[in-house]
Amino acid sequence: MQNIRLGALALMTILLTASGAVAYADNILVEKDIAYGADPRQKLDIYAPQGLKALKPVLIFIHGGGWQRGDKSSAEKHGTFYAEKGAVFISINYRLSPKDKHPAQAEDSAAAVKWVYDNIHQYGGNKHSIHIAGHSAGAHLAALIATDGRYLAAHSLSPLLFKSVIPNDTASYDFSTPLVIGKRLVQPKIDATFGTTPQKIKAASPISYVQDNKNLPPFICFVTGKRPDAVAQTHAFTAAIKTASGQSETHIIDGLSHREMNQAMSDPASPLAQRVLKALWEQ
Repeated sequence: MQNIRLGALALMTILLTASGAVAYADNILVEKDIAYGADPRQKLDIYAPQGLKALKPVLIFIHGGGWQRGDKSSAEKHGTFYAEKGAVFISINYRLSPKDKHPAQAEDSAAAVKWVYDNIHQYGGNKHSIHIAGHSAGAHLAALIATDGRYLAAHSLSPLLFKSVIPNDTASYDFSTPLVIGKRLVQPKIDATFGTTPQKIKAASPISYVQDNKNLPPFICFVTGKRPDAVAQTHAFTAAIKTASGQSETHIIDGLSHREMNQAMSDPASPLAQRVLKALWEQ
C-alpha cells in the first residue's frame, strides 16, 4: 500500500497535461508557454501556489539580456521562490532586437500584463494586486510601461494597476545620459534597438514621462553599488518621480555584480528579496 501511495505522489510530481501544466513539490502549479499573442516569442510561464483559499498577489517578471537575448526560463528559481511564499509569479518572453526593434518589446510587455489582468484569477491570483519587476533590460521595460501610459492604454489599462514597479539594476532610465562603464558592450545594443536620434532616445527613456505625470505607481528601485552609472541614473529617476509627487525608493546593494543582482531576487537572505516580498503584501 505504501508503494502505491509513493507511486501516486511521483505521478503527481511529473504530471503533464495537454496545456503544459506541471504540478510539483506538492504545492506549486507550473504552466509554461502560455501564448499572450501570435508571435512565437509572445509567451509566458506561470508559477502558482496551490491550496490557498485567498486570492494571492501577483508578480510579473521581465528578463534581461540587452533587449536582444534572454528567456523567461531563466527565472525558474524566482518562480519557485515566490510561489512557495504564496504569490503567483509570471515570467514573460518578448520579441527581441534587432529583428524586432522598439517599441516591440514594450508593446509585448504591456500585452502580457493585459493577459495576466484578464486571466490570472484562474490561477488564484488577484488582478487588483499586480506588481511588475524586471532585471537589466527587463527593468527598463517595466519602468517604461509604468511611466509611458500609452502602452497599457492600448489595452484599456493604466499604470496605476501596478501596486509596485520593481526595476532591478538598470542604467536605462535616461538613454540621453552617456554611459561610461560598459559603453562598448551596451551602447551598440541601445543603438540597434532604439535608434540614435535624440527624439527616439527620449521616447524610449522612462524618465521622459515622469514630469507632471499623475498616473505613476509606486517604484522600488534596486541597483548595485558596483555600477556608478546605474546608481546615478537610479537616483535621478527616483528624484524625478518625487518631484512629480510620486513615490519611489532607491536601494543600493553593495558588493553584488549585475548578474548577482538578478540572483538576489530569489535569495531569502538578500535585502532585495525581503523588500520585494514585503511589497507583495503591502496594501
